[in-house]
Amino acid sequence: MLTRFAAIDTGVKTVSEHNQDVLKAMEEQESGGAQILESVSRLKDITLSVMNGTENMSEAGKRVIKETDEFIAVSDQVVDGMNDIINGAMSHIRIAVDNVNEMSKENNSNFDDLKQEIEKFKVSTGIEKNIILIIDDDETHLAVTKAMLESDFEVTAVTSGTEALKRFYQGFVPNFILLDLVMPDMDGWSTFDKIKAISNLHHVPIAFFSSSNDPKDIDRARQMGAVDYLKKPIERALLLEKIRRHIKTEQNR
Repeated sequence: MLTRFAAIDTGVKTVSEHNQDVLKAMEEQESGGAQILESVSRLKDITLSVMNGTENMSEAGKRVIKETDEFIAVSDQVVDGMNDIINGAMSHIRIAVDNVNEMSKENNSNFDDLKQEIEKFKVSTGIEKNIILIIDDDETHLAVTKAMLESDFEVTAVTSGTEALKRFYQGFVPNFILLDLVMPDMDGWSTFDKIKAISNLHHVPIAFFSSSNDPKDIDRARQMGAVDYLKKPIERALLLEKIRRHIKTEQNR
């Protein structure tokens, strides 16, 4: 159509200015249409690119989700495996600790039995120190008294009558006993009676060793058969003198 109007315009020269305006408008429309078609084509390309990108992103997202699920599954398996290993190790450790405790108890029992047997078959050489047992719940006073005596005697110290009786039942026989009067679990009076009820301890001299200066306590101690009633605190020289005298008296009977 544009070519036809051009022929008319150039050949005959009778086209009006109006027709030229129409021609110009059509030319502009044709150019604009071409631009629109080009834009539509570009938009189509862009749309296809976006769609492809979206599909790629979707596929990538699916792969990420799949790989994440696989990683979580493997992690759970690793955690379960580690828990099994740890639980197994803890079980073995507990068994080992129990075995060690049992072995320790058995060794201690065997050691106590061995000590008793040694005491039974010990042969006196005539130069052994006399054995003093101190029974006192006051650990400070116990330590002080032991320090006063241990250069001259073999000293054993316990903090209760119950502990002393346990040693006696295992065969322990001292040459002299210093017995505190006031103790929480078993007082001196009860401890004295229980010691004297053990047949191989009848001859062992026992002296009460107390901070009480009550005449009734002193009288009761003598009536029960105690060889002495010593008042705390006491000087070392006097304590040594009294113990030696009572042991010598007993050995001379």
